[in-house]
Amino acid sequence: MSAENTGGKGVFWVVAGLALAFLVLRLAVLFSSLDELYEEEELYRGTVAKEIIQGPLISLWEYLDYRVEYFPGGTLVVGILAVPFFLLFGQTYIALKLVGLSFALGAFILWCLFLERFFNRRAAVLSALLFIFCVPFYAKTSLITWGAHPESNFFTILGLFIFYAIFFIEDSGCDIRSIYQRNSRNFFFLGLVSGFGLWFVQTYLFTIAFYFLFWFAFDKGLVRRKAFLICCLGFLAGFSPAIYYGLFYNAPILQINGSNPLVDVLLCDFQGVFFKLSRLLMYELPDSFLFADFLGISGTFLSYAYYAIFIIAFICLLWFNRKGLFVLVKSLAYPITLKKVKMPSLSVFKEQGIIIYPLLFLLVYALSGYSLSPVPWKEHEMWSDYIGYRYLIPVVPFILAIIGIFADKIAKKSALPAGILLAAALGLGLIGNISLVSLNKFGRFFADKGYSYNIIGDKVGLRVKDNLGKYLEPFEKLEWPLRLQFYEGLGSGLAWRLKDEGVNEIIKVFDREIRKEYHHSLYKGWGAIFSPDYPDEYAKAVAASGAIPLKYKPFFYEGFGRNMNFFDNPSRIAETMAMIGQEFRPYCYIGIGYRIGFEFRFDSRAQKRLLESMDKDYREYVEQGMLEGGKWR
Repeated sequence: MSAENTGGKGVFWVVAGLALAFLVLRLAVLFSSLDELYEEEELYRGTVAKEIIQGPLISLWEYLDYRVEYFPGGTLVVGILAVPFFLLFGQTYIALKLVGLSFALGAFILWCLFLERFFNRRAAVLSALLFIFCVPFYAKTSLITWGAHPESNFFTILGLFIFYAIFFIEDSGCDIRSIYQRNSRNFFFLGLVSGFGLWFVQTYLFTIAFYFLFWFAFDKGLVRRKAFLICCLGFLAGFSPAIYYGLFYNAPILQINGSNPLVDVLLCDFQGVFFKLSRLLMYELPDSFLFADFLGISGTFLSYAYYAIFIIAFICLLWFNRKGLFVLVKSLAYPITLKKVKMPSLSVFKEQGIIIYPLLFLLVYALSGYSLSPVPWKEHEMWSDYIGYRYLIPVVPFILAIIGIFADKIAKKSALPAGILLAAALGLGLIGNISLVSLNKFGRFFADKGYSYNIIGDKVGLRVKDNLGKYLEPFEKLEWPLRLQFYEGLGSGLAWRLKDEGVNEIIKVFDREIRKEYHHSLYKGWGAIFSPDYPDEYAKAVAASGAIPLKYKPFFYEGFGRNMNFFDNPSRIAETMAMIGQEFRPYCYIGIGYRIGFEFRFDSRAQKRLLESMDKDYREYVEQGMLEGGKWR
């Protein structure tokens, strides 16, 4: 048996063992803490899968019309990929989560293979351990099925792998022509992954720009090369779903949340960039690690300790690569200086790619119109803590890889400092992951539904402005309970879209466009858009209820009650209820019960505790709502 075959088998078993460890730990988190990872937006993707299985009511492409605007083709892709999981494990939320986990596992394996091939096996193993025992933020987001930021990590490392295979092979030297001659197929695949990745989630545009930035540094005449044309052909093939969608559905294909990301960067507020970047580096990035308190040690302290390890590794790698970085900067400055730079062997730039990617990503974030919003969202129990930091998800794998590569480099000189660094990073990661596993809740959430027609209705209401009745016709085929759920969501979406046009306009649209038999669901959904924990929202809800026909007010208040989730402070519920007319309080309590039944379906102790904290005169209404809410979780 040749040494090459032996080495190949060795790599396989090492990667397989590490992948198994990664999978076991993530499944432990998934099976025991699903309630902390519950994100209703994912159910939209699950509903797409359910539609495929039972026969779609509308064209699958139509679901992109109602998508959350941040997530383009990925919404449809993960919905399709959820189908086999639904068929194997039932149409459950855990089955839906397995799609996100599959992307995370794929990205993990690619990172292992990437580091083993272009660095060395020790760097790959050390980095893999850091991926397994990672910061809680990455552990949580690796279990999200959005078809967006988390899954884009897979396409990023896949594209990076192909790019490195083209330019950073050890024997490539600096002969760019030989690279072009033997990599035609790889250039096509690079374009293919880039095009599909951009359709999947448009923030992948940054990764594409990163590839071409390096390519330009290596070859100023790249646009005249045959390889560039081949890459463009691959891009068109990968991006073809977006082109089809744009042509046949008259939809913008290069917008995020209604704006072009490139234009956002070019027209940014340059005066605020320094403040935004400094806030990001000093507070937001370390806070995003999301370590919880452990044995009396502050979670914030643990997050900053891990951040300190990363900063040390990052600065040291910058210093080790300072000469190559200087050459790279001079080469990129060619359009300004018009001075050609003699490039050394391209393989010396391998580490610089890993270093520069997060640096440029954070800079582009600072230049963009996007911002992190963890603080107000943390205070609202409806939002999970990781959502506010979602834009930082693509950076985290590079943070872990940088620590692993640095540990490998210093281990070559001295094992002791490398061991101390790794022990600290892995110890912190272990603590962070242990905090996510709850044996008391293990296996409670296997029956949670992986779909919701409420969110489909919500998106229809938000986005469909013309011929609403026509769009609603296919949904008449839904079973009655699911149809009512759909119309609750429709009421929420319509009321939210028309909120600036006034209460009377919302009522007119309800009366004009939608059949009377669904109006009680519409008004229930309308009430659910208000958050009683904000005084201005409460005032708006009361003002809206004043104009609503009397026969629909009970349903409006039931929806309103669903957001009274002050479960850590029951006295606030009593205070809020005191401001509501006595004739409508029972319906608010039904709504509160719905939320309790939904949130604590598998926690009978919490249900009992919360029920006993309610006004005894209204507990029967709370129980009624609890039964209803439990059915829809």
